[in-house]
Amino acid sequence: MIAGHMPRLARLIEKDRQFRKRIVRLHIDEAHSIHTAGLEHYGIPAFRPAWGRLDRLRIKLSKSLTVQALSGTQPPHIKKKIIEHLLFDEEKLCSIKLSSNRPNMTYAMHPIVGELSDFRNLDFLIPEPCPPNLQLSKTLLFHDNLNECTAAALHVKNRLPKELRSKGIVKHYHGGMSKRYLTKVYEDFSNPEGACRILHATEGASTVSLIMHQLFSSSELSRQGLDIPDIEAVVQYGIGRDVPTTLQRGGRGGRNKSGQAIFLIMYEPWVMTIDLSTIDFPITDPDHPNVEKLTKFSTKQARTGIAMTRITQSRKECLRAMFADYLGDDSPDGRLQFL
Repeated sequence: MIAGHMPRLARLIEKDRQFRKRIVRLHIDEAHSIHTAGLEHYGIPAFRPAWGRLDRLRIKLSKSLTVQALSGTQPPHIKKKIIEHLLFDEEKLCSIKLSSNRPNMTYAMHPIVGELSDFRNLDFLIPEPCPPNLQLSKTLLFHDNLNECTAAALHVKNRLPKELRSKGIVKHYHGGMSKRYLTKVYEDFSNPEGACRILHATEGASTVSLIMHQLFSSSELSRQGLDIPDIEAVVQYGIGRDVPTTLQRGGRGGRNKSGQAIFLIMYEPWVMTIDLSTIDFPITDPDHPNVEKLTKFSTKQARTGIAMTRITQSRKECLRAMFADYLGDDSPDGRLQFL
């Protein structure tokens, strides 16, 4: 929102009491963002403060309002924060919990060799030699900054035969690009017959509804969103800072129940050197960084959460089971494994 300007809906809610009375249901998708993006954490300001102001909206609306909070990542500590923030009466709360595990999804981890900037780590995406008629798996890669995203896409594209490099097989997608470019890339990647098979993206693609609301009219939103059924591989290039972010990204794959998909987490070597046994401060949040307090100058190593570090360092437990433990998912589907 531009400073000093309120959108029409906000003005109606703020000033028109009769309009507010007509609102009988409030549906909040990606509700985990109340905790992960809307609140200050560990000394760092909220990333998206608007998420942390939904309680104010809740207060303005009718007491008889029906509120629904949806998310694929609601571990106990985040669910508790959502309940508190949205002023839920737990005696009236109806909680429906389904497993977010997809039995057709395989989880895997692999260390980065050297630095993230050495994009030879991604050479496996394009076989060498690469036959001109090769049908590449539709792959989505996540990067933590747009410069890395762009450079990695260029490296992978240059592994293609020269005659294929201009065909749009490998593309990048981030907030620094124009609306026209993002629209074109999205439509191509989501099209089963599209040219783009490998898409390098930043955070926006895991919570793409935020971008779509900025880019498209309401009539187009019904067909937008990164709910693409034929993504066969998701690669997290560099360890994710926390488990919800990681699982939200991995959740872009495997939506075609009749096909198999893989979620590959590629982590930096320093992850294995973090000694969690030396932590001497109280931990109430499993995604707490492995240092007590952060500053704007804190390194990625310092920012990486304890839960994500512990999961990466484990060599004896099943990844699927560890993610289920984090989510408090004790259902049979949550721990379903295929050998």
